[in-house]
Amino acid sequence: MFLVTSASCRIFMPRGPEPKKPRPAWSTALRARRVALDLKQEDVAARTEDAISQGTVSDLERGKVDILNMTASRVGQLATALDWTLEEMQEALGVQLVYALPTFAEVEKSTLDSFRKEFGRDPFPNETYREAKRWLAAQAADSNKAVQSPLPAPLDRPLPDALHEAVQLYGKRFPELRDARWQQYLAGFNWREGQPDDPEAWLDLYRDLTRAGIVPGSN
Repeated sequence: MFLVTSASCRIFMPRGPEPKKPRPAWSTALRARRVALDLKQEDVAARTEDAISQGTVSDLERGKVDILNMTASRVGQLATALDWTLEEMQEALGVQLVYALPTFAEVEKSTLDSFRKEFGRDPFPNETYREAKRWLAAQAADSNKAVQSPLPAPLDRPLPDALHEAVQLYGKRFPELRDARWQQYLAGFNWREGQPDDPEAWLDLYRDLTRAGIVPGSN
């Protein structure tokens, strides 16, 4: 006969699933914004030029990655990908993203320093990285021809402030906006009621022209 004492008797009960933590409100707002823009998670990642992966977008929307733990540059790229300014994102998500954002002058100086370091010269007025790389590629392909070829002619039509802002805001999403030919074409456009002072109007003009098949410099 075997005796089972109460001290030695153990009852093992199966554990139920761990209670799920509720998603933070900001993660739900992120997903709602993406859905409202009719974007897939892969689209958002692509808009950040893969600085933020699709997996990270998913983790953010599920609250597995805390947006407050992300660097300022990645948060800025995410905001741009969702067509938000940083201030608009803060308001929509209900979180305070406190970052010491660089001033326009600091960004301009950093960009200029990077250009000089990569190409060994100052850019021509309104010249883009794409044009500079195209010219350097021509040199590499045919050094004799490149030496004899003149440098691209500088374009000196000043850009309106709002157009310049549109290039800064939407240049990643619409790379041709950073092309000097497009910038000059837009800057010379004849507006009936004068040039607009908001970047969205310049973006709308650019998109209307591209839909109409306009290609600056193609004649």
